[in-house]
Amino acid sequence: MGAGQSKPDDSTKHVFSSDTPIQFSQELVDSLQASSETNSTRAKSLELHIAQRVAAELEKLKAQESEVLEDIRKKIASGDSDSQTDSSLLSLSPKELLSSQSAEEKARKSQTTQKVQQEIEKLKQTLGQRKVVKELPREVETA
Repeated sequence: MGAGQSKPDDSTKHVFSSDTPIQFSQELVDSLQASSETNSTRAKSLELHIAQRVAAELEKLKAQESEVLEDIRKKIASGDSDSQTDSSLLSLSPKELLSSQSAEEKARKSQTTQKVQQEIEKLKQTLGQRKVVKELPREVETA
């Protein structure tokens, strides 16, 4: 129904006229006329170029981060090589370093858990030793 009107004709040429004479070199005119590149192909090639540059930058960043990680591992190993915790940390990947807890952290958390439990028990004893609230006589309430 309206499909024919919404698509431009291939034979339609755009001619612009201006009041001042504009001159282009014949080479430029010839190269523009000979070019089969459209806006969509230019956009696609630009998008592809951008995607390639982003991928290259990501690879550079990954390489830099892995170098930094290796340097840190070497410093840790040279600083305290006799400690077993350091050697176990060197064998871990970065994700494992972030997600795993060391034995020290677990011990510290268990100590704090024990302290919290002790505090709760003390509070329960304190509350148990308090006097029980009794109902007031009606005479006191009305006064």
